Amino acid sequence: MYAMILSDFFLMRNYFVKMAVGFVVLGAFVTLVAGNAPWIILFVSFILPLSWASSLLMLDARRDWEGFRLALPLTRASVMRGRYVTYVLIVFGGALVGMVAYLLAWAISLGAPAASALAMRPIDFDGQILVLVVAASIAIPMATMALILPPLARFSLTRATRFIPVVPLILFAAASLLRDQLQPIYDAMAPFADDVQNIMFTPTGTFIAAGAIVMIGIALYLASCFASMRIYEKREF
Repeated sequence: MYAMILSDFFLMRNYFVKMAVGFVVLGAFVTLVAGNAPWIILFVSFILPLSWASSLLMLDARRDWEGFRLALPLTRASVMRGRYVTYVLIVFGGALVGMVAYLLAWAISLGAPAASALAMRPIDFDGQILVLVVAASIAIPMATMALILPPLARFSLTRATRFIPVVPLILFAAASLLRDQLQPIYDAMAPFADDVQNIMFTPTGTFIAAGAIVMIGIALYLASCFASMRIYEKREF
């Protein structure tokens, strides 16, 4: 497993550094112009890991390293666990890059008032919103990868890309068909949702909500990892 992690980072470290620098500059600029935009952390933490992971998978497919890797003294479960650990580290790295971009823009707005003139509204640092956005910036990419990685474990990258874009369409169609049936449930839960929202924006509630969001993402990711390991062990090359 550690060999997989080290090899992945050795191959893609320069690409990650270039992406990180680019996203810090882009994120800081967007935050300065848009004003109070902590959502830039979510944007960076979503796009950066997926772009990095897709580049790594394309490199594997182009050089046929998957077959070579299976010839090494590594179990298939170790290969898959190592790849999942690599991806989750990149998710945390993406969230960190997004935070750096946001905090850099905030520091520039404080140290250079002239730069604040570019903003459509002032950057108002809100610690509670920032905590929730960072939690979502970790959980959402993990949940997304939890859906994408099992098909990649079953099929090659070229074949899997034929099916993955269909998944959001199926989910959207299912949600549209079930909207009327789920409306009574939504109406019944609306008061409860309002209470949860009020609690969530208390100091203690913010950290509890952030922890719950991250734990949901981790649970989905672990379930995906176990499923991918079983799928990968039965895959024929």
